[in-house]
Amino acid sequence: RDLKSDGRYLIIFADNNAISTTARVVGEYRCRIYFWDMNKVLDDVIWEMTDPYIIGAQFLNGKVYVFGYNGIYVCNSVTAPKMIFDFRGNTTIAGRPTNPYQITVGSQDIYWANGSANGTQVYGLRDSATDIFYSPYTEAIGNTFTALSKAGSMLIGSTSTLTISIFNAGTS
Repeated sequence: RDLKSDGRYLIIFADNNAISTTARVVGEYRCRIYFWDMNKVLDDVIWEMTDPYIIGAQFLNGKVYVFGYNGIYVCNSVTAPKMIFDFRGNTTIAGRPTNPYQITVGSQDIYWANGSANGTQVYGLRDSATDIFYSPYTEAIGNTFTALSKAGSMLIGSTSTLTISIFNAGTS
């Protein structure tokens, strides 16, 4: 589903759900996170978690944040995945991304777009001693973001209708 590097390991995110994003189903599937030191023939660490599927991941401040269907997990090469946020039944931050392009990282924050059909909201997670979840931006025109990217102090969102929104320091 996604690949990342933390400078030492190539981190591979995989699951045994259907290949297509539109064909994935909710159920009991196996998700694995491989930490592979590229100087070796075999992977060093394999973590397994139960979630219908992995959407994507980001690396921030020595932690790997994994976005699954059920929630957001955090892990690293010595700590197994632990859910820190549950998407199910949450009314404040109800939107999950649908692909890894809807997840991006800033200096201290991870941002993701609500991937639902009317997903105009951008959500954030501040990496701190106690993770802080918040909703910093809304796309005013009403288009769903298909990709997010961070460039300097700006967050850039694009939509399938070729609309680009640029957000910075509380404005849009």
